[in-house]
Amino acid sequence: MVAPRLHTNFRSRMTLPHGPTLCYSVDHLKWIAVPLNRSEVVVGRDDDCDLSLEHGSVSRFHARISLSLKADQVEDLQSRNGCFVDGRRRSEFPLREGETFRIGRVFFLFSRSPETARLPDGRRLAYLPVQRLSPRQVNVEPDEQTVLFAKGTMALRPEMMNRLIEGDTHWASGSLVSEVERYRWKLGLKAHRFGWRTEIPVNGWAFGGWTGNGHGAIVQWDKDGHTIRTTAMFATIRVNGRDVHKRKLRHGDRVSVAGRRFRYLAS
Repeated sequence: MVAPRLHTNFRSRMTLPHGPTLCYSVDHLKWIAVPLNRSEVVVGRDDDCDLSLEHGSVSRFHARISLSLKADQVEDLQSRNGCFVDGRRRSEFPLREGETFRIGRVFFLFSRSPETARLPDGRRLAYLPVQRLSPRQVNVEPDEQTVLFAKGTMALRPEMMNRLIEGDTHWASGSLVSEVERYRWKLGLKAHRFGWRTEIPVNGWAFGGWTGNGHGAIVQWDKDGHTIRTTAMFATIRVNGRDVHKRKLRHGDRVSVAGRRFRYLAS
């Protein structure tokens, strides 16, 4: 079995920081440690993933790891080869200290105490090579960026100033990518409509003007993230395989609008 190609730099000796750490291996022999410094980490083959692994059993966007004070968990993002824990395929399962699980044919181990944790063969995580998460792109619409004037002064759009006051540093981040054509729509504060001859074109009679407003769904910024919702009675939206009428989008979500498939990527 060929080990996955790694896209980031390593350090040969351990200086793992304190906090949640994910280790992975394809053969139970060579393990690599990845500090998890984000609340959500998407694992897959695509370069837009937080942890990008080039391995044939791993889907482009395979799974999402979510960390919180209440619970840590893994969610399968409708991958081809699935996620397994205790030998059983699961669409969602909690992460437990020192427990191993599998994404495709790649083995993983999770620990919140990497300084003392050990691999199944007894080796300490503290001496593993370290890989950092891939940086996320920051997508901001041109008319929503800061405008610079004379040295030491700047002017901010009112919307941006309000967001800065609220302490939200990600107020205009995120993009929607078509899974077939690989078109990318950068999402800011503006609303983007799904329909016939709209910002994001889709087919279907509920999206073609019969509803009177020319669109059947919309994605827009809502306080601390982008929300997608239907705007026509018979419009259909699916997020990660489930029918929804309104849903806050999360990094890596698979979105289907009138049969056209997209990925939502947070920045």
